[in-house]
Amino acid sequence: TPSQSPNGITTDIQAIVVAVEGAMDVMKQLQIVEKLAYRKNIENVSNMDELDKDVSLVALRFNYRLMSESKILDKWTLGLEYRMLSVSIAEDQKTGMVFEVDREVNDNLIFGFGYNLVDFSDDLTTLGRDYKVKGAFIRLTAKY
Repeated sequence: TPSQSPNGITTDIQAIVVAVEGAMDVMKQLQIVEKLAYRKNIENVSNMDELDKDVSLVALRFNYRLMSESKILDKWTLGLEYRMLSVSIAEDQKTGMVFEVDREVNDNLIFGFGYNLVDFSDDLTTLGRDYKVKGAFIRLTAKY
């Protein structure tokens, strides 16, 4: 309520996020992963018109599984991902790349490390809160 806000301004934000992701093994060594996401924001700020903001994300990733006759490299995967984020209200686009190296520890666990060259996340539920995701990262993935 206005009485709870220090400056008397209230903000009500509603968001709907829809995302779909799919992967396809093109060859034994090459996998393509596509992620499409969309976020619809409706913001109501007291004493102002309702503000609509549409955000969309496209991510295209190529995973290349290393293979060797000695089997030393067989559990390693190199990943390269291109991301594009579009914000309708600003008529703005951000793009960039993510690099990753993964190691299959066992049948159910994958450990990875990489570097994110973009300053936005592929998680649209947190978008707009933090543009500081650029840099090194580690990833732990469990599968069944």
